[in-house]
Amino acid sequence: MLLMSPLVGQAQASVVVVDSCDAYDQVTTALGIGNDTLDFTTYNGTFPSVDVAASIGMVELSASSGLEGVLGSYLKTDAVGETLVIDFEEEVRSVGGFFFLVDQFQLPVIGILELELSDGTSFLTSLTEDGGFAGFISNTANIESLSLRGFGPSMFAAPAVSSLKLGVVPSPAGLALLGIAGVARRRRRSV
Repeated sequence: MLLMSPLVGQAQASVVVVDSCDAYDQVTTALGIGNDTLDFTTYNGTFPSVDVAASIGMVELSASSGLEGVLGSYLKTDAVGETLVIDFEEEVRSVGGFFFLVDQFQLPVIGILELELSDGTSFLTSLTEDGGFAGFISNTANIESLSLRGFGPSMFAAPAVSSLKLGVVPSPAGLALLGIAGVARRRRRSV
């Protein structure tokens, strides 16, 4: 697990970067961040962009060349060298996913992927042919978008994602409702 704090430039949040799905789940659970998982393995064909409804709100995936879904596998930019942009409508506090680089023949390749958040925080991750997990957890500010692009020689590959985990901090009203539901459930059991 890597800790990036304080951030350089205009970044105003402390961000934890993890390269393990288990570590991501542990940290978000400890911070009270509820996660929702989006799966992109059911997309097949080309799309100008993709809007996905999640329990936490809308998520838009886009690239200037459009997107291509490979059924049973992933969603990628339609052209190599493009940037895959994921925008979040709601107040997302954590985002993680399984990311890949794919060549022009739709084969996963080894390479370096740059992931950049809306606040300027960026992370370079070395990917094996079958991709890898990377996650960002912000403890003070919302994450508005995530951009994926190949770095160095990997810029001649297309970034791809098979699934995302998105997390939000429950609102105080939501926490109160959860508390009331818990009390009501305890009362029913004791009757």
